[in-house]
Amino acid sequence: MLNILIIIGWLLAIGLMLYLAKELVKDRFHRRRERKLAIRNAIRARRREQFMENRRRWAEINTGVIQPRPAEAQADLERRQRQNQRLFGWIVLLLWQGYWVVEILDQFKKSDTPLQLPYFFLFMMMVVIPYSIYWFSTRRKRLERRRIRQGLSPSPR
Repeated sequence: MLNILIIIGWLLAIGLMLYLAKELVKDRFHRRRERKLAIRNAIRARRREQFMENRRRWAEINTGVIQPRPAEAQADLERRQRQNQRLFGWIVLLLWQGYWVVEILDQFKKSDTPLQLPYFFLFMMMVVIPYSIYWFSTRRKRLERRRIRQGLSPSPR
């Protein structure tokens, strides 16, 4: 009797394993189809946006009337500008830090007592000034997030 129950248990386990494998394959194909559809829709949306932008530029060139960009294109342009500003900020920060590291090494090599460097001044130059610039530059964004969290409308630009 015990052997029969073990055989039935194994058959049940094998059947469940085959069922779960089938579901796994089906889900994988379904996700792949959804991913392809999302990529296709994104490509179509990008082509449509590009077409609208080209048509807007063509009308602007031929008629001389400046037409406003669609909201999505304007948002995309603003996003790109923010990314460029962020990249510029990182480059400036790295150059600033690199300059001060070179300055520290130079003072360290020239000094007879290398541990007498003005560490408070270096701390101000390498930490406090970049952080304060970052803090002031993101102030507007923080205030706007706080207003949204409080349920107020964001401030107009």
